[in-house]
Amino acid sequence: MKKIIIIGVIVLVVIIISVILYSSMAGGASVAQFEDIKEPKINNKSSQKMLVIKGVGLTNFKNSFGDLFGAYYKIKNMPKDFKMQTPKSRWFADVNTSDDTWAFSAGVAIPDSINEVPQVKLKDGITLEIETWEYGEVAEVLHIGGYDKETPTIEKLINFIKQSGYEIAGPHEEEYVKGPMPFIPSDPNKYLTIIRYQVKKSEVKN
Repeated sequence: MKKIIIIGVIVLVVIIISVILYSSMAGGASVAQFEDIKEPKINNKSSQKMLVIKGVGLTNFKNSFGDLFGAYYKIKNMPKDFKMQTPKSRWFADVNTSDDTWAFSAGVAIPDSINEVPQVKLKDGITLEIETWEYGEVAEVLHIGGYDKETPTIEKLINFIKQSGYEIAGPHEEEYVKGPMPFIPSDPNKYLTIIRYQVKKSEVKN
């Protein structure tokens, strides 16, 4: 019984720390910080080393961030001056198929000095890895609102890419600048998500 209580306390502490850190990281984000991408834009972005959870299916994705943050806090030798960054996801899917077949990678940036994957218990079919997300030229835009309202923003970005003489050269990516908070009521209309694609110059003339 004592062991169960201790484990429960540890889990509670991790949850509280997660809420505090994520609140400080994303809770204060505002539209004003992203004025330059309120409309679609081509930018250059450096590669990032990431701690990544991989799986299949929208349900597994929704449950993945708890495991991701839990693993992040178990990283050994994390530099004290490294500030946790906003989480991201990449999708490898055909939107015309069932969402339980969509493959995803959910990740958070880590320092280049980290090479050891934290040891955590994961569900069957879910993996935890360290990898580098390559970027280069990207097209991105800020979406304001709920995740179920993203389609017009995505279509606007894709049209911008084509009209600018580019084509998509990587998976669909989302960066969750401001979203739902654990145990705290939130307004989906105020969620901030960066929609992003790696791009390259199109070989087909418009």
